[in-house]
Amino acid sequence: MMRYLLVVCALLLQQVQSEAAQLVSIAGEGVNMRVAPGTDQPILWKLDKGFPLQVISTRGSWLKVRDFEQSTGWVHRATTQQAPTVIVKVNEGLDQMINVREAPDLQAEIVATATYGTVFDVLGTQGSWVHVRHDQGVTGWVFKELLWGSTQKFKR
Repeated sequence: MMRYLLVVCALLLQQVQSEAAQLVSIAGEGVNMRVAPGTDQPILWKLDKGFPLQVISTRGSWLKVRDFEQSTGWVHRATTQQAPTVIVKVNEGLDQMINVREAPDLQAEIVATATYGTVFDVLGTQGSWVHVRHDQGVTGWVFKELLWGSTQKFKR
């Protein structure tokens, strides 16, 4: 009986941990992040398509979320999607740019640069690199430590 109880507790803890680490991204443009769940609540921020968020908890059809700067608020579940996206989380020196490279290698050609807060769709990963695509059509590779968000395919 004790063994059964331990297995049940372990499964519940695993479920709570996986829910706590759930990531979503914003599905449309100008989505409101609110102070509390409800359309009558004050708006904290407007979020654009692809912006990654970590789900902290849920209340009905509302998600309490945290962004890459540790800000929290509420978004309606219908305004989110389960698509892997990342955001540039660091400033690289005085010019505040990171490099997007042609291949997952520090010696590879730089195809673009990106600033703090730039959002990318994730195409895949290779070692410590993330293959990304920007909505303006640029694709390339970024070192994973420079990004925040989901680099994994979502499970339904």
